[in-house]
Amino acid sequence: FYFDTAKAAHPVPSLVTLHGERHLVNQPNLLIQDILRSADWVTACSAAVLEHGRQLVPEIIPHSSVIYNGLSLPSVLPSPLSFDPPVLLCVGRLVAEKGFDLALEAFTSIVDRFPVVRLAIVGDGPVRSDLEKRASELGIDGLVTFLGQVIPDNVMAILNRGTIVIIPSREEAFSLVALEAALMARPVVATNVGGLPEVVAQKQTGFLVEQDDSGALAEGIEFLLEHPKTATEMGKASRLRAQEVFGWKRFEDSYDLIYRRIICGARSDNNSLTSLSQKTV
Repeated sequence: FYFDTAKAAHPVPSLVTLHGERHLVNQPNLLIQDILRSADWVTACSAAVLEHGRQLVPEIIPHSSVIYNGLSLPSVLPSPLSFDPPVLLCVGRLVAEKGFDLALEAFTSIVDRFPVVRLAIVGDGPVRSDLEKRASELGIDGLVTFLGQVIPDNVMAILNRGTIVIIPSREEAFSLVALEAALMARPVVATNVGGLPEVVAQKQTGFLVEQDDSGALAEGIEFLLEHPKTATEMGKASRLRAQEVFGWKRFEDSYDLIYRRIICGARSDNNSLTSLSQKTV
């Protein structure tokens, strides 16, 4: 009601962008549904998120599309992967959805085979104390470092010191961390949930494993530790793919195209707009 009232008072074309899954898959939100129906175009940061939006409001299918998040190339160049010792990285807010407890479980078996490996968890959040306690219970607290929250400008430098980036999320709309890792030529082992399989190309830039499977997570990491050349090649491939698929210029141009088209014709220009709903731009 309020969105329609605002549009009636100021009748201009509107674009709505979806950046998360939770508000779409949990209990239906009438306000969100109303906003999506009223929009002239809807974009989403991944096909997974867009599919949830389309299931919630099927009417948006003809006027919706995916625009992947984009990042510019960092100023710092990727350093060679270090395996002496190897450093595993988890980066993100310390909440249950990120699945960092699974990384701890996986790490216990990894250490048995690779005693020199270390795990660094970067970020802060409500489950930090739980994770620290779990690391102690597993007897790996001396091998795991909790770096706490870091400023965004320092994330790339931290990724540059890692060997493998672990993303064991239970839900993930897109994963900027996976994209940042790619730009720093780091291979990723992640769960096959949400938008992660759109960022991590299976067996090309990393490995995707099933959700909540710490054993499979450990296997993927161990394979890369056993095959440094493959890990390096995956990292290089991920950086190239990130530039081609997730570059900032592509991101910027895609939004510019949609803004221009909805300003010129909103939904009425079916020939120019409908094709956008059938592909990722």
